[in-house]
Formats: sequence, structure tokens, C-alpha cells
Amino acid sequence: CSCHGSKRRRTLPFNELSDAVARERYSQVLPEKGESLTALVERGENITVTQAIELLRLMHSFAPSLNLEVGNWISPKLDRKLRYQLEDPFSVISGTLPHWAVTLPKVCPFLFSLKTRKMLMKYTAFGPSFAVHWTQEHKVGSFLKRRATVQTELNAQTDPRKMQELSQELSNIEEHVVRSNYWLGTLQSTLVRLEKGEEFLRQADVAMGFLANASKLMEVQFEGETGFGVAVTQSFYVEVAQNLQDRSVNSSIPMWVEDDDSGAGQQHLLCRKGLLLKPLPPGPQRDQVVHRFRFLGRLMGQALREGFIVPLPLADEFFALLLDEPLGPGNLPKPGHGLAGELLGALNEFLEDLALNEPQGSPEERQAWRRAQAERSDFGERFLTADRPDASPQEPMSFNEYTQLVGLCFLETGLSVAELCPEG
Repeated sequence: CSCHGSKRRRTLPFNELSDAVARERYSQVLPEKGESLTALVERGENITVTQAIELLRLMHSFAPSLNLEVGNWISPKLDRKLRYQLEDPFSVISGTLPHWAVTLPKVCPFLFSLKTRKMLMKYTAFGPSFAVHWTQEHKVGSFLKRRATVQTELNAQTDPRKMQELSQELSNIEEHVVRSNYWLGTLQSTLVRLEKGEEFLRQADVAMGFLANASKLMEVQFEGETGFGVAVTQSFYVEVAQNLQDRSVNSSIPMWVEDDDSGAGQQHLLCRKGLLLKPLPPGPQRDQVVHRFRFLGRLMGQALREGFIVPLPLADEFFALLLDEPLGPGNLPKPGHGLAGELLGALNEFLEDLALNEPQGSPEERQAWRRAQAERSDFGERFLTADRPDASPQEPMSFNEYTQLVGLCFLETGLSVAELCPEG
């Protein structure tokens, strides 16, 4: 093999290199702007396979009505085949995985187990450096964990005989790791020092901005404390999650819909359904919220690529918005969700029940039937306790009685003067 002439290589700063390489490796399997995921499969030549995948997607969309468990959709053969592909570190790190291995899990994720999909994400989503890191963790991770445990025991040991045994075990583990075909070395770490208090979120925001394009692990140490390591870094994510749920923080930068009065006196928002995005009109406050969500996205990305958990109780609707899935009246908060405005969900269910059961007849007959439904004394039992399995039995109460009791009226267009729009 010979080369004629020479090409000038494009160079990038170190902090931009990993992202650029990842984009180049997988740009051919990511959907273009405005393109559906199914279109990725349609780029292939086998129309039968494309139609079969589209049929599976259509059937899965009716999964709730079919009463099938999640595990029934998983294809053991495809799942094993994808895991087999991911077992080849050269294909993963060089970006030469087969087209289907990256495309099909995006189009039909339900065909693969959660474990395999998480493995695919770790190997392909965070650049080559973290692909190497997670490949090593998969192959020799158990030895690395044992090495850390033995080292801790050795540091605390005073018995000479026990120290000798632990030292020998530590030496054997290190020799096994170094001789492994999958071991290339550890990622560099950045030590971030933060101070708990009023400036904590601002400092965390700055740190996430600094690390956003760096292929490095993050270790956190708090001012006034001597500990650092995995446990302290995990506590950092816990601390951020608690701060983002703080009532006073949410009052100044309102990311979430407020909870109902059941959480009065508590420091943090208590929403049984999870945290819902709060709609805001254009203005400086919304700009602050957008910046805060950018910080949250970077935080989530950092936690995902390093294997940490951000214990933020987000509602299903939050992830539906991220996936660009449609939301409708059925997603309105209902009684029992612990959110402000949960009566709207009950009223929507009442409206759907009227539309479903309304009899045929003249307009006068239908109007009389609706008035009769509004006087039924089981409105509270049917619509106000639907999502409260532990709620006490409701006293007999009709729709008319309930609206008069609570003084129901229309106060404003949506939340925080955000204009109403079609379909919510």
C-alpha cells in the first residue's frame, strides 16, 4: 500500500477533539434535522425489513391496550447479537459498528433490554475516550473495584501478617489488570472544589461549563471537608438535585410547577407525580430558567457518562417533551399527583366520560342528559380519588355541588400569564 502526496490534517483544541470525533463517527446514523427515525432504516435497501420494523413500531404504539409486559417485546436474538457486536472493542472505539447496531435501537428500543441499551449508550454517546473507559470497566471493572477495596483495607491494617497477605493480593490484581488485553489506562480526573450554601448552584454551573467539552472524569471535594472520591462525587449530584427542588430557589428561578398545599412548611417541592415544567412568557425570568436547564442538561450528561445518578424526580411528561412526543389533556395533573392545578385533570376526565357515554338524540335531550350527569352524587368518588389509592372515601357530591363548594372559576390564561395555545 502506498500513498501519493500528503494530506494536511485538521487539528482541534484538546477540549473539542472528543466531541468532534464522536460527531464524525456517528453522523451517518443520526437523523438529519426534520427527519424521522424510521427514515434512518429506510436508507437501507431491504424494503421487507423496513416494513417489518414499521409494523413493529405500529404494534408497540398500541401496547397499553394489548396488556403486554415490557419483556414480551424484547427480542433475545437481536439483544444477544447487539451485545456480541459491543464485545468487540475495536469496532466500538473506531466507530465501525454495523449500521443496524446504532440505528435499530433508536427506532425500536423496545426490542432490546435496558442493560444492552445502556451499554450501547455508554460505548457510543460520549466520545472515544469514554468508550475506552467503559469497555475497560466492562472487562476488568470487578478487579478495579476489588483493588480499591483491598487498598482501603491495607491502609487501615496494623497486623503485619494481614498486611503481607493484602499486599500480595493487591499485587496480583494489578498484574492481572495490566496484562489484560483491554487495559489502556485510566482517564484523567479534574478535582472540583465547591462550597455548600447560597453560591453552590452558581459554582456547580461554572464547573459544568468548564467540563462540558473535556474528556475527563470529575471528582468533587467540598470546602471544609477532607473526603473526595466516588461517594463524595455522588453526594454532589444529590446536593444539586435537592437545591433544584428547594422552594426558595424555584421561587426565584421557577423551573417547576408548584406543588399543592400538602407540602406547606417543607423546604422542598413534594410532587408525587414528579416535577413538571412550568410554562413562562418571554422575558428575563424565562431566560434565567433556560440557562438553568442548560446547566441541568450538562449535569445530566456528566452523570450519565461517568455512571452517577441525579436523583431528581422528573415527571414522565418531562421526558416526553425531550423525545418530542405529543402531550394532550390526558397529561394534565390529576387529584393525588400533588401539583397545583390538579383539578384540571379531573375535569378533563369528566369531560371525556361525557363525550364517551353521551346518548343519541336531539340537542334538547342531550342537554338534559348532561344536566343529569352534573347532578350525579358520585362525581367525587369517580373523578377526585382516581389516583389516590389510599384516600379516604368521598362523601356523596355532584359536579355542581363541588364547583359551588370550591368556588371554581377561570382566573388566568394558563400558568404565570403564559398564553394558551392549541392542544395545550
